[in-house]
Amino acid sequence: MKTKFSLFLGLLLSASSAFAGEFNLLGDLGRLGGLFDGKRADILEVSPPPTMPAPNTGDWGVPSIQGVPIEALNKHRDVFKEIQSCEAVDFMYFRQPSAAEAIGSLSDCLSALSKRYGVAITAAEGRTGIVLMVSGLIPPGSTVKSDLATALQLRNGKLFGIPSALLDLERPASDRQTSSLQPIVDRCPNSPRSVADAAAFVEAFGKCVREAKGISITAMRADEKDGTLVLIYSRDPKHLIREMNGVVRVLTENGVTRLRVQAQSEFLTDGMLDNGLGLPVALSR
Repeated sequence: MKTKFSLFLGLLLSASSAFAGEFNLLGDLGRLGGLFDGKRADILEVSPPPTMPAPNTGDWGVPSIQGVPIEALNKHRDVFKEIQSCEAVDFMYFRQPSAAEAIGSLSDCLSALSKRYGVAITAAEGRTGIVLMVSGLIPPGSTVKSDLATALQLRNGKLFGIPSALLDLERPASDRQTSSLQPIVDRCPNSPRSVADAAAFVEAFGKCVREAKGISITAMRADEKDGTLVLIYSRDPKHLIREMNGVVRVLTENGVTRLRVQAQSEFLTDGMLDNGLGLPVALSR
């Protein structure tokens, strides 16, 4: 009888413990859910589990990694994994950080990368995500751009779950180079009597240029401060964007109008250029 009673008591205590554990778990989940009711803006982060040590395999002949530098194990040259302050890009978050929050979290990481490569690496909020920008004199043989491009590619073009891109800031419009858009403008059927400024050019030729085959222009407008400057946003590769920069000439009944074209990736915003971030990258040879 005593044995049966002890068994019953043991089962009762086990059930009580399980119930208490479930109650505590539900309480923890409730408190966790309270973090997302708008009262707190904290971003909770969970670090990925550390790499598990290799098991003792005895005589199985499994290659040992003992003594191999960590850089050698990083076969993809992922610079974000080589710098401790960059580890946050691989954390899992209980809510999606905003672009502004993500850029703030990248501050120490980009400072460390800038020191490592000897150039300025900054981040800003673009039209559709985060833009990493490299500026300054890039030393010969530097792998800064290829390393950053690889790190983004390994993360499917996203940082903190936000679409991200790498830009070496495009050169400004030249007064001596003819824009690659000149042949397109020449083929446009428009024959305006006059094109006084950039705004008139966009009105007369904007639709024709945007619909041209072989290029992908998403927006086109006149600069607010410079009446001779046409701003173009494009999804094209960087080398095509650079070729768009330059001068276009429009022949009208009133003569030739000469305007400058400044093309840039659609990731860039006008605010970046206004804040002096639109400086060209000087490649030393």
